Amino acid sequence: MTARRPIAHLTRITLAALSLVVTIGCGGSGGGGSSDAAPPSPTGLSNVSGTVSTQWGDIRVTSEVGEPNWAKLEQSADQAISRIASQDKYANLSGVRVVVSNECSGGGQQCYGRYYPGDKIIVALAGYENVIEHELQHHACHELGLGNVRGGECCRLQDHSGGYDLSCSSV
Repeated sequence: MTARRPIAHLTRITLAALSLVVTIGCGGSGGGGSSDAAPPSPTGLSNVSGTVSTQWGDIRVTSEVGEPNWAKLEQSADQAISRIASQDKYANLSGVRVVVSNECSGGGQQCYGRYYPGDKIIVALAGYENVIEHELQHHACHELGLGNVRGGECCRLQDHSGGYDLSCSSV
């Protein structure tokens, strides 16, 4: 069981949308492909931001669609930490950002969540904030320096059915 600290510093601010480089996406049917750039923010502006504090570092959250489900975000982060730690691994979560949006696509498919390793950004489809448990496993793979193992498939297929665990062993 992981220790949880309460959500800190919830404030409402407006920020310009983020531009991202896409490398990993997770849809309802499995992994996504790669493309050169993420689509622009559907709203162009963010309207809610806050922090989910964990024992492994703070995760910054920005929502483009109003108030995100903070309880799901906290619970999902804790579940990710438990799952990663159960594999005797550790990943620093400081600097990870989550964007809750009404749009998540790339690689030619819709998705519930997508991880952008170069920017340490997770896009979570609104209503599916629990997807960060899965996306944080992609982050952990990159934090562990496993991005080139098995031709990059270890991190791209992290925690996917028929993919890999954090030792890059088949699951």
